[in-house]
Amino acid sequence: MPSLLQQPYTDLDDLFTQWHAFAVTNGWTQNRLDLAPTSPDPGGKSALSKGDVFAQWIWNPTTQRVFHFQSLAYDGSEPGANPDDAGPNIGSPLFDTNGRGTIIVDGPGTADFLQGTEGGAEFLVCIAEDAPDRYRMWMLGDLIKVGDWTGGSFLASQSWPMHNSVSADQDAAFDARNKTLFDGRMLDRNQSCTVHMEGVHGFTGKWGRVGALATGGSDSDRSGADRAPLEGPGRHGPWFGSLNWLQAQPNTGFIPLQPYPIHFRTGGQWTLLGFVPGLRGLRITFIAPREEFTLGGDVWKAYPWVKKSFANTNTPESDDQGIAFLKTP
Repeated sequence: MPSLLQQPYTDLDDLFTQWHAFAVTNGWTQNRLDLAPTSPDPGGKSALSKGDVFAQWIWNPTTQRVFHFQSLAYDGSEPGANPDDAGPNIGSPLFDTNGRGTIIVDGPGTADFLQGTEGGAEFLVCIAEDAPDRYRMWMLGDLIKVGDWTGGSFLASQSWPMHNSVSADQDAAFDARNKTLFDGRMLDRNQSCTVHMEGVHGFTGKWGRVGALATGGSDSDRSGADRAPLEGPGRHGPWFGSLNWLQAQPNTGFIPLQPYPIHFRTGGQWTLLGFVPGLRGLRITFIAPREEFTLGGDVWKAYPWVKKSFANTNTPESDDQGIAFLKTP
């Protein structure tokens, strides 16, 4: 089975068609792929599943957004309408600007599809270069769990609406209105990565949402039940603070990678739930987007959070901040 496939795509319909084909080749089930819009939704819809991971999407070529939904099963309902959907509980329409969305140009572009396994946990990734050197991405799979609890499936996405400007005081790389994968800094709970978690001490619901600092938006799942606040390592937290200042030096082999732990945060207590498989953080000062490097026999592929750039102009950019995905042999 291929672990990485790079393909040009013409538009969002073509992107999802090719990504689904890659997923099916790697053992995922295509529950749905409808390219023709059905009222009132403005674009195509799709659904993939494997094991306990169930994810659905709606895309809107006009507003240039992909909306992400996670549930505990596929019941044939519209994306986000499943009663056990992870939320946010924003009601209808499901594709409005309050939904969990990724901003992405309709095409053309070039996509990287990745799949792999680490620590017995699988992951699947879609990364779309929708403009030269600018990347949009989402990821699904299961956590490498720590402890005895039920669940572990996740769905994470990136969103980057805010740009730098010449007069801006806030660097877009750390603007709380932007979001990386498993982001701990963003403010909008509607945009949170979600994790299925039951049987965790101190929580009686089904879903956690990454971004313990977030205060805006909905904090409940589709049924109206509370979601647990989870601490994510993207752009925030002790792991990020300890390792992010170290620049990778591929010429010397010094490439410190930041793990991606997920904690349940309640009051002053942090409970480690597990680690995101196949994903690490790093500074890509001396590493090019899509560059591959080998550490201890493992091959990794690096990307910027959105775009490697220090232009400080009205464009999405994330300085030299990056992530790397495990590219299995």
